[in-house]
Amino acid sequence: MSLKLNGQTGIEFTSTTHELKVKSSNHTWSLKGIDAPIGDSQTGTAPDTTDNDSGQLAIYNGETKLWGITEHGYNIKPNIPAYNATLYGYNQPNNGDSGDPGVYNYNGSTSYGNIIIKASNIRFNNGNHYDPTTGYFTCPVDGIYVASFNSNWYGVNVSSSFTPTIFKNGAEIHRFYESKYTDWQQISGCVTISANAGDYINFYKSSNSGGGGGADANAYTHFSVYLLA
Repeated sequence: MSLKLNGQTGIEFTSTTHELKVKSSNHTWSLKGIDAPIGDSQTGTAPDTTDNDSGQLAIYNGETKLWGITEHGYNIKPNIPAYNATLYGYNQPNNGDSGDPGVYNYNGSTSYGNIIIKASNIRFNNGNHYDPTTGYFTCPVDGIYVASFNSNWYGVNVSSSFTPTIFKNGAEIHRFYESKYTDWQQISGCVTISANAGDYINFYKSSNSGGGGGADANAYTHFSVYLLA
């Protein structure tokens, strides 16, 4: 490392093994430049995203990478709290299974009552902040979170309207309202939520008739929460 004083003040790392360490009372962070080649998951198709010479300015906590920015200006946040999950239907994932609470045919019924949605067919669960046994996403830090869902909803046992709802800490944040007009209809919703560390966010299946109105399973639905800022 060299310190330049020729009219300007700056720090220059003269080797890729050099890093700048910054300490707090309990932690040490490392700032360093790293080689980080970019691949292409769809080799042979256009456009080609491969960049074997790509690098990043990165921050580490020990051996754990916390953040990076590429020479293109792309922000890399590998540990951002986020999950996306869909529902198992009745007899899924194994024959005889009840499926997930909130699915339209949970435990073989299409008229069961309003219930917390507990999607267990997880597509990703970054940081494991989502618990499919409770349906709760627990916020690990203070911030603004986005909660969203999109699904086909089953209306045979709904009298007039669907009211899927998003909760924080057991209190209603937003109730969506959709009048029933057919046996299956698409309903989606998205809200931003200011939350503190330890707050929990969940989705709730409900209808004006107190029963029915469950969401479809597998690729026909998703529930998701992530930290925005």
